[in-house]
Amino acid sequence: MGQCRIEVDGDVAHCETYCDAHHVSRADADGKVVDMAMGLRYVDRFERRDGMWKIKKRVCAFDWAYYIDADRSWAFGDDFCVGARDKTDITYTRF
Repeated sequence: MGQCRIEVDGDVAHCETYCDAHHVSRADADGKVVDMAMGLRYVDRFERRDGMWKIKKRVCAFDWAYYIDADRSWAFGDDFCVGARDKTDITYTRF
C-alpha cells in the first residue's frame, strides 16, 4: 500500500490508494514459477453510518503489470521462511 488521497464531504468520503502487488504462481509442470507484478489503485467510496466509516463501493484501477521468472528456492536463514496460503503457513504454528 502506498500513498492515499481522501476527500471528505460530510458522511461520504472518496479515497484513492496506490498499491504495488506481486502474485507468485505455483510451479507449473516444468517447475517454472512466475511473479506477476502490478501497480493498481483502489478507488473507494466510504460512508459513515452510526459513527463508523465503511467502504460502500470499491473499484480496482489496474495501471500496469508485467511477468518475471521467479525462483522459490530463496536462501534464508533460520529466522525467515516462505509464506503459504493455507494452514502450513508460519502464522498457524504459534511458536
